[in-house]
Amino acid sequence: MNTELLREFKEDKKGILDVRVKTKNNEHIDAEIMDQMTREKTAREQGFEQGTNQKAIEIAKNLLGLIDDETIALKTGLPLETVKNLRN
Repeated sequence: MNTELLREFKEDKKGILDVRVKTKNNEHIDAEIMDQMTREKTAREQGFEQGTNQKAIEIAKNLLGLIDDETIALKTGLPLETVKNLRN
């Protein structure tokens, strides 16, 4: 497809860039854009989850000499088995 592309940029309230690509026929190609936005959102969520888990592990390590494994698991949200493995 040999078309001239125009891009409209609109930033919404959350700071997400909305990009719409138009062909000569003024058809919007939203499916690809939505797919890309979904991939980016998923990547952000996974990154946040990994960071949160890493922080919980860091906190748990700091508590190992102070309180029991069950309390650490309860307060950090980590599985008890993960806390026990941190002792090894």
